[in-house]
Amino acid sequence: MDIDYQVLPNQSDQLITKLRAGDMHAFSSIYHQYWQELYGIAHRLLKEQNLAEDVLHDVFADLWDRRKKLYIESSLRGYLMVCVRNRCLKTLRQYKKVEELPTELHINDNSQESQLYRKELQERLYHLLERVPRKSKEVFVLSREEQLSYKEIASRTNLSIKSVEYHISKVLMKLRSAISA
Repeated sequence: MDIDYQVLPNQSDQLITKLRAGDMHAFSSIYHQYWQELYGIAHRLLKEQNLAEDVLHDVFADLWDRRKKLYIESSLRGYLMVCVRNRCLKTLRQYKKVEELPTELHINDNSQESQLYRKELQERLYHLLERVPRKSKEVFVLSREEQLSYKEIASRTNLSIKSVEYHISKVLMKLRSAISA
């Protein structure tokens, strides 16, 4: 006598299937089911509320953007926890790079070619700043043009120092990619 061992997919598997199909209700369910736990992980790693929220926003945005190619070997919960941990580590590495960058670009050559190059870089910077979020632009301008410290910027903008670092890091990453393009 043959016994049919049909395994019914658990709720997580059903949500993943619906998510792949573009079901916003499935995405919303995943978000509400896991947000608190994932926020706790991000907050413990980053020790900063705004950064933890930014990381979760990025993780869930990536989840939605990559939903059609989503492949989860173990559990949805485990997958999301690894995504949050990796995004937190990436964020922490970015801060380290930002702290190591010089705050000003010194070009001592006053040749016409150097002046044109500086002007082109300045124009690219202004175009880039028009495409970044308002708060990131404000923080970056306070840092680079007004030469304020992260602590002074945090005080003036009612942000934490970590959030100031995050905004500057985002702008610098976009600036690097724009300059190398």
